Amino acid sequence: MKPRGALECFKELVNSWPVKKGTKGRQRYFDSMSASLGTGNRVVDGWSYGRSKPKGLSLLKLAIYLEEKGYVIDFCEKMRKETPSVFALAKLCASGKIKVEEAQARIGYKNIQDVFQIILGRRGLWGSKLIKIDEILAEYGIKPELSDSPISQDPIQGAQSAKSITDRVFNELFNEQSIECLAYLLRAILPLAKMHVSHRFQQSDRVRLREMVGAKEMAEVNILISQLCSEASLKHHEKNGRKG
Repeated sequence: MKPRGALECFKELVNSWPVKKGTKGRQRYFDSMSASLGTGNRVVDGWSYGRSKPKGLSLLKLAIYLEEKGYVIDFCEKMRKETPSVFALAKLCASGKIKVEEAQARIGYKNIQDVFQIILGRRGLWGSKLIKIDEILAEYGIKPELSDSPISQDPIQGAQSAKSITDRVFNELFNEQSIECLAYLLRAILPLAKMHVSHRFQQSDRVRLREMVGAKEMAEVNILISQLCSEASLKHHEKNGRKG
């Protein structure tokens, strides 16, 4: 099913009810939906007639409700593929297991609207804040599934997608944010790197990896990691570079 907006799917669901507008039968449908969303009947009725639109937590709850009914909501699909941890947090907030205000405090945002920006898929998230979200999820025994991510479906496509995202991140983020992003990426790559030098992989596998990355690029990775590990190494390479 093609991802669509929450309001569009909501109206389609309401119009599919086998009861006429203004009848008691229709009201029972609204009562059931309102109870699930934790909001008043008039509010839901207002959405159906276009008098108002769901926002913030109401929009998130509506989106999760619709997904449970079989719809695919655009911003949920985006989070599911790009930031499964954030999507898992969004579902926790929608269910009421964790309040948005608590998530705000624990992640480290000053403004609650910043939290809504991420759990409604309007803003990406990297670095220490994403690590804090993973810590919250661990308390609820949640480990986000990566089965829907591009990298698990198609490694080559996933790598290209990751490069595109990384290029955008480093072009747009401020210094502190880019440092957090790089720290997160380095921590994320450690388990993969350890696995590929373990007995689970053979020499031929690592040779293939080097060929896929490229000899020049692998050498550059080696130098850059060395420079990141030590200021002395960074100065040494800068000095040699000037000599060359």
